[in-house]
Amino acid sequence: MAENWISRPELEEVIGREAADTLCRTSGGVPLHVPYSPDAGSRLGRLLGPGPLAALCAEYGGMRITVPNGRRPEPHKGAVIRLLEAGRPHGSIALELGVTERYVRMVAARMRGAPAQYSLL
Repeated sequence: MAENWISRPELEEVIGREAADTLCRTSGGVPLHVPYSPDAGSRLGRLLGPGPLAALCAEYGGMRITVPNGRRPEPHKGAVIRLLEAGRPHGSIALELGVTERYVRMVAARMRGAPAQYSLL
């Protein structure tokens, strides 16, 4: 399933500044599935509340989205490597350390000796 990147201004326009801040701090940088219809008892419902959740579902229902990382601590490459070597999933590592899943995948690729990005030249 493809993941859709949602910018902070776009997210704020849909669910409001406070809800966007909450979502970015708790789930930023890690893909999440938005249900077709709001469920107040779901994780997203408890985080956002009924109004913002309904707006999020109306705009992105059924999609897998990634929002900006609102945690912003200094990346910890050594800790990422230790957790990767322990077999932890990328998303779990990202949430625990406050980095993006993309950063974890990049560190994993470099551990395997793969280039981070191929040259177009």
